[in-house]
Amino acid sequence: MTKEEYRINEEKIINLLNSIREKISPDVLRGIEHYLKHGELEMAFELLFLDMIDKNIKYQFETKSDWINLAEELGLKEASVFEDTFWKKFSNYLSQT
Repeated sequence: MTKEEYRINEEKIINLLNSIREKISPDVLRGIEHYLKHGELEMAFELLFLDMIDKNIKYQFETKSDWINLAEELGLKEASVFEDTFWKKFSNYLSQT
């Protein structure tokens, strides 16, 4: 991922986070912000979506394929940090929103 791609992807995650910030628990929010601060986009992404899934947060995604592509680019289809079944949960969540 180039620096420009990184910046764009980070901005996507931050924009999504900001749009649902009030629905995210304070502990999870701190974790996401920590990972973003330290350049761990895959961990921030996974933690954000796991919280959205667990809380069944409804969000109208303009292009779901962009989020799928980003998750794949971050390596979350092959391996995840927090949840072994992340990809299955993530895919199911996107198909229901």
